[in-house]
Amino acid sequence: MAYIGQTLTEGTRRAYTFTATASQTTFNAVYGVGAVDVYQNGILLQPADYTATTGTTVVLGAAAALDDEITIICHNTFSVADAPTLSGGGTFASSI
Repeated sequence: MAYIGQTLTEGTRRAYTFTATASQTTFNAVYGVGAVDVYQNGILLQPADYTATTGTTVVLGAAAALDDEITIICHNTFSVADAPTLSGGGTFASSI
C-alpha cells in the first residue's frame, strides 16, 4: 500500500502574507536561514533584494509601498532528529 503522507525526503512549508504599510521594510516570519522565498505583489524577489539571516525577520532592501502584498514562504525540512525518542518522553505503540 502506498504511503499518502509526506516522505522523509520532503519538507513542509509555511506561508506568511502581509499587507505593507507605507515604507515598511521589516516583516516577521519564522524560517530556516537560506530556506525562504519572498514575493512582493506576486513577484519573486531575488535574495539580493532582501535580508533573511536571523530566522525571525525578513528585511526588504527597498521599502514597500502602502498596501503592497508581501508573501514569505518558509521551507522546513523533516529530519529523523525531529522524531520523539523513548528517552525523551516519547511513546510508541504497536499497531498489530
